[in-house]
Amino acid sequence: MARAKRLSALLVAAVVVSSCGANSQPEEASPATDLGPPVQYSSLWTAGNVDDLFDRAGELVRASVEAGEYAVSFGAHGQFDDFPPFPGYLDAIGTPVDGDPRFSRYYYEGSPKEPNTYKRMKIYHLAQLTTDGRTIDATVCALGSTVTEDYNVTSLSSAIHVQLSTTAENPGLPGIRDADLDATDPPAHIIPSWNVFGDWKINGMVNAALTNDRSLQAPCFDWWRIQFPNLPENMQYPTAPEDYLQYPEWIGPAEAS
Repeated sequence: MARAKRLSALLVAAVVVSSCGANSQPEEASPATDLGPPVQYSSLWTAGNVDDLFDRAGELVRASVEAGEYAVSFGAHGQFDDFPPFPGYLDAIGTPVDGDPRFSRYYYEGSPKEPNTYKRMKIYHLAQLTTDGRTIDATVCALGSTVTEDYNVTSLSSAIHVQLSTTAENPGLPGIRDADLDATDPPAHIIPSWNVFGDWKINGMVNAALTNDRSLQAPCFDWWRIQFPNLPENMQYPTAPEDYLQYPEWIGPAEAS
């Protein structure tokens, strides 16, 4: 319960602070990891049940969403020298047919003309998760903050519906758990150094924020309204902190006991 309260407080602080502009300095900047590609953004995850972030199903949902975001920004195929592909993502998502309603095109096309190196922060909330050990169905809510020389803005970026499945007998073990949201683990990476997906396949990942299916809208609009009580009237977006830790970090794969 204490951990859930800390996460809730951290999320509210990140969303409602409006005095931290693009040129402000944090009181005590934490050292950033120098491992992995030079990604300029960080991702913060919360969930109603915090343990959901760290079990195998939650890990696979996080990997799917972060890999999709990575593909949008840096390409899915490793076409830029400094930005290798997200391990295992292409095998997990396969080759969706153009127009397939189960996938938002930019999650798999991954062919930007140049890498998106803007500083930004993504806040994700795992609003719904069901699994039977071989299938996963989840809804993830998102906020996005971007910092450039010209502007610093936060937007209600997406509600993402994610589906995965595996034919393996065992769903696999989750990776090493990030035990401290307030610190950077020295071995951690912004993207994992191993194939988190294993035998799992991504069967669907679609930005559902504008869908007419209220069953997908409701979890995220409910969460957004907690962060922005006056939505959509008198909407004032907060600004993003300059230095924001990744949480949970990708530290390393688990080892079978």
